[in-house]
Amino acid sequence: MKTSQAGINLIKSFEGCRLKAYKPVSTERYWTIGYGHYGADVKQGMTITQAQADSFLVSDLSKFEGYVNALGIQLNQNQFDALVSFAYNCGAGNLRSLCANRTLPQIAVKLLAYNKAGGKVLSGLTRRRKEEQKLFNSPVKQTVSKVPVTGSLDYSLVFNATFYANKYPDLKRAKITTADQLLNHFITYGMKEGRQAISTFNVLTYKNNYPDLRKEYKDNLPAYYIHYITHGKAEGRKAI
Repeated sequence: MKTSQAGINLIKSFEGCRLKAYKPVSTERYWTIGYGHYGADVKQGMTITQAQADSFLVSDLSKFEGYVNALGIQLNQNQFDALVSFAYNCGAGNLRSLCANRTLPQIAVKLLAYNKAGGKVLSGLTRRRKEEQKLFNSPVKQTVSKVPVTGSLDYSLVFNATFYANKYPDLKRAKITTADQLLNHFITYGMKEGRQAISTFNVLTYKNNYPDLRKEYKDNLPAYYIHYITHGKAEGRKAI
């Protein structure tokens, strides 16, 4: 799974963006820059552009998304976003401790306990944990069908449940195993992530093969799947 815009906005709102290296706590080993980017690659006196700050955010999000995906817990988008924000702030170790041997409701409750630094409760951390808990507990409105054929959309042209399950082991770890669950994941998340769900269609190949589609759809990956279903297959366009 990938972080939605709502999750990104939450992280940005609490991290803020600073284009010159700083230390929030003087005893920290490394410097921080951009949207909370921290590490040995940040040096004292370093400055960056807004574009570089955005680039750091993208790479950092990918890392923390990996930590959340590795938990093997079936999450909806809001729960995933909340845990990415938590991991971005508290790290992978605290993420694992938060989620270990807990149900989703228990995780939501326990989130509020991680509001201390150096043994002291910090108001900023308390506010962040409350916002993460609020997002975690917010239901996701499903707007897509869970069946292979919906109206004129025959997802069998771009989706095969067995292929999808075998290609992505994270789905099994998240207990997404039935054909309906796999298809729902593909439509809700997989298409946005550019996942391949059948041997005869690769969305990135399809996108790269046709400049007219790139001009129309740009980076809207689900649109390429839909185009292939509704027009591309009949037009004889190649997708592999």
